[in-house]
Amino acid sequence: GTTVYEFYTAKDFPLFASNTGLTKKPYFQKIIIPLIGSSTFKSVGYSQGYCVELNDMPGKLRSISIYNHSQYINAQETTPVSMTEYIYHTQETFSSVSPNKLSNNVLLLYGDRDFKSGSLGETIEFYTEMSQNSSFTDELGLSAEMDIQPPIVFAPSFWVSNNSSSSDFRTVTTTKVIHRNGILHKVLQYNEGSLISTENLAYDAETGFSLFSSVTNNFDNPIYSYTYPAHWFVPGMQGSYK
Repeated sequence: GTTVYEFYTAKDFPLFASNTGLTKKPYFQKIIIPLIGSSTFKSVGYSQGYCVELNDMPGKLRSISIYNHSQYINAQETTPVSMTEYIYHTQETFSSVSPNKLSNNVLLLYGDRDFKSGSLGETIEFYTEMSQNSSFTDELGLSAEMDIQPPIVFAPSFWVSNNSSSSDFRTVTTTKVIHRNGILHKVLQYNEGSLISTENLAYDAETGFSLFSSVTNNFDNPIYSYTYPAHWFVPGMQGSYK
């Protein structure tokens, strides 16, 4: 027969980006000093946040199908003789025609009969960039005037002027980067009309391996499998970080 391999692509699980609205905080004040000048204060600040969601799905195996060789070569309409399909946890039911988002909220096992829902295979990073540009100007002036009238009379006069201004420009940008790893949810195996479904139900909180799963046979009867990891009971089998 002919074996066809299909893989997930960035079309199925694209990069998602979003941002908050741009926030602007202006400030302006001008103080008049009679007969001398003025002082001006100007300041403006901007802030905005961004979120980028990444995943590792492009290139992961989606299905393996085996077709009748002669029908496949002749491009005849045919269904595969057997097929294995790999389905990952998604926030909504997987769609082959619209973008999908991974879900990392699963049931985690911390020990025997110790379980709760939690996040697995998800990394979140925050970056904050702050900048400020300031300028200050100060202008000082002196004017003099003298009136001379006969008989000789001197009438000098002086004016002092002072004008100052300061300006500040500030920006704050926060970027949140979320990286999600695909978590295998189901494996569907079709073979000449029969279907065997293997579903991962709970995962090891330490290693991420599936510990509790079910297999549904051709009679729709589930068979459950529960694995005890050694590091739960043997201290020497725990991670080196402990």
